[in-house]
Amino acid sequence: MICTPPEAPRRRSYAFLQETISSLCASFPENMRSLTRRACEMSDCPASLYIRIREDGKTRYLAAGHAVSKGLLGITMPQEHEGPAMDHWILEHTGFEHTLSFPVSLRSGRYAYLTMLADKPRRLTIKQYDALEVITLALTHAEELQDASRGNLTQELFSSSQERAREQCGETLLTSVCRELVEQHGAESAWIALVDRTRVPDGRFFHAGLTTDETARLDTMLKEGKISGCASRSMNTADGQVISSPRLKCSACPMSEDFDGFGHLSIGICFNDQPYGWLTVSVPSRYISDHIQHAVLQDLIASLGISLHSRELDRQNLETQKSRERMLKHFERLSAFRIKQVEMMKNASVRKILQATIDEAEEWTESRIGFFHFIEAEHETISMQAWSTRTIESMCRMKDMYGHYQLDHAGIWADAIREKRTVTHNDYASAPNRKGLPEDHAELLRDMAVPIIRNGRVMAILGVGNKSRYYDEDDAFWVAALADQTWEIIENKLFVEHQELMRHQLEHAKKMEMIGNLASGLTHEINNPLNFIRLNIANLDEDFPNLTNLVTLYRQLLEGMESIDACSPITREIRSREEAIDIDGLMENLSAVIASTRHGVERITGITRSMRNFSFKNLTDTHINSNINKTIQDTLLIVNHESADTADIRTDLGKIPAVACNPSQIGQVVLNLLMNSLQAIRQQKRTVKGQIGIKTWADTTRIYCSITDDGPGIEQSVRQEIFTPFYTTKERGIGTGLGLSISYDIIVHKHQGQLDFECPPEGGTVFTMALPLQQETASNQREVQS
Repeated sequence: MICTPPEAPRRRSYAFLQETISSLCASFPENMRSLTRRACEMSDCPASLYIRIREDGKTRYLAAGHAVSKGLLGITMPQEHEGPAMDHWILEHTGFEHTLSFPVSLRSGRYAYLTMLADKPRRLTIKQYDALEVITLALTHAEELQDASRGNLTQELFSSSQERAREQCGETLLTSVCRELVEQHGAESAWIALVDRTRVPDGRFFHAGLTTDETARLDTMLKEGKISGCASRSMNTADGQVISSPRLKCSACPMSEDFDGFGHLSIGICFNDQPYGWLTVSVPSRYISDHIQHAVLQDLIASLGISLHSRELDRQNLETQKSRERMLKHFERLSAFRIKQVEMMKNASVRKILQATIDEAEEWTESRIGFFHFIEAEHETISMQAWSTRTIESMCRMKDMYGHYQLDHAGIWADAIREKRTVTHNDYASAPNRKGLPEDHAELLRDMAVPIIRNGRVMAILGVGNKSRYYDEDDAFWVAALADQTWEIIENKLFVEHQELMRHQLEHAKKMEMIGNLASGLTHEINNPLNFIRLNIANLDEDFPNLTNLVTLYRQLLEGMESIDACSPITREIRSREEAIDIDGLMENLSAVIASTRHGVERITGITRSMRNFSFKNLTDTHINSNINKTIQDTLLIVNHESADTADIRTDLGKIPAVACNPSQIGQVVLNLLMNSLQAIRQQKRTVKGQIGIKTWADTTRIYCSITDDGPGIEQSVRQEIFTPFYTTKERGIGTGLGLSISYDIIVHKHQGQLDFECPPEGGTVFTMALPLQQETASNQREVQS
């Protein structure tokens, strides 16, 4: 029952109250034990209970007591403090039938109760009542001290969270908590270990009260990712884990042997089911079941969970803000570079735009090499388009930097094409399945390749390499964004160039058709009188021997008449005429003139035939078996006059098989290459003729034709541009910049061949075209060449 004050007048003992309050210590559990014992002493009651309310504000539990079983501490009490249920509980668990209860005011407005137990009805004296009332006031004061201590710690946790959330490890905050538990709450030692989202220790821990050796052992255990059983279980339950004898129950823990006579209490630090770590407190074994101490720690853990969650949110917000700022900065950079690319579209070639893009990707990712290649899916080849400035200048010296590369020959850097995803090798040397690198390729330490995909097809690939650190997802994201942005611009640029190229080619085709028609008509007009000449020469070939024989007979007759002195004025006149016209020389000259005329007719016939072949009537891509040597010889007849004063042209035409091609297109390529060589030699303004060599040969799969000149060569800075449409190094008005691009298109795209060039160190330029042989042609090549 609730004890009521005696009716007689009372006088509070303020001195006793002051003495009782001054005897309180920093440990709340110790104060509870001391006050319940003193209450029994002052009231002559054999036992006492301190019934406290849990943090939920509803459940009552036994927090402390005197002369009662320790096993009762922490046990839940009946909901109503007065009534049969409470009387029955006390009788059942303590054996006492009679109770006197004093309410203890709490700051929350609720009450705890100090309940005195007796074996018979008791009525307190005024002195006893006053003493017990002082005890309740002391209990209230102890509760307030505990609330203040917890409040101060909680306030420190919350007030520090904003500022300390930005600290790398929150070291000051968590270490101060451990120190508070050791210095103010009677713990022997305390430590907090943090975990990641998978509940694995991340290596960070904070402590107080541990020796250097204990700290080292705990550090080793956590860095190895190990976690003690009690700590693991504590993060899976709200009540924590109580280990009364660590040496026996936690033998696997490296800390257990150092705490003989001490117990451990481990409580998981969580918020919204998200684990952040655990707190382990070592206290004397006699206090390990102190549920008041447990409640203090539970409150502390709740505050820690909120604080760590707040710190995590602040960290995430800070990272999000930094990420947002970084992303905004990157987008601004991306947009600024797009403006630059759009400006470059006006005058720069595709290769120059690509090179600027690779340079940007290199700078963005802190790489040292880079490339941008197109993918020709129908032929499964990689068209090597552009390299970064640094790669060209100092990192790579491959002979064929702008040719075609078979996809099935490419190494693991081309997995981005095969797998249609970004592929990164941060340790290229140890990467499996690598095929090595082409001769003179830059050393590769690490690489990242990003495919550009449209409608499920890989259109191009942008790659960077040799970053000093590992490539990460951020690198991949921004290189992919840069690549996609660039491809949109390149597609537009290629479309515009293609339209312009088609327009020029159409105009060129019309001109060629007109020239072809003119050449065809001219050939027809020449062939008509030429046929008469050819017929007359044939007649002369038949008649001249007869005439020669007749003249010989006449001369023999004349000599016979002279021998018999039968001369007459007519014979003397004949001799005089013979001497005047030099009949012997005339007969010889007539034979030579006829032979020369025949040769001239053959030459005119060859020229008209070449003009007919170059009339470009075959506007389709129909391929026929043709002898390239014959095409070259026809072309030489066309350029003979053009080259007469500029260069001597030497030929070394090997025995090669016929190849399926468009002869007029191949002739156009040979003509373009010869004219380029002649123009390059003329630019030198020599006093002596230049030299041009034409050579053909074949292997088992291809036939080759090389055109070599001793001109000035091609400058290193423009070599990557020479096959670009409309690019020209000639003076304005000389050339359209289409000759080599058209030649490249004819050989590479229309004949699936190769057109490459090199500039030897001694000077000059060598262009080499290769045309593939058909299977049956290649198999019969040995027979043809023999």
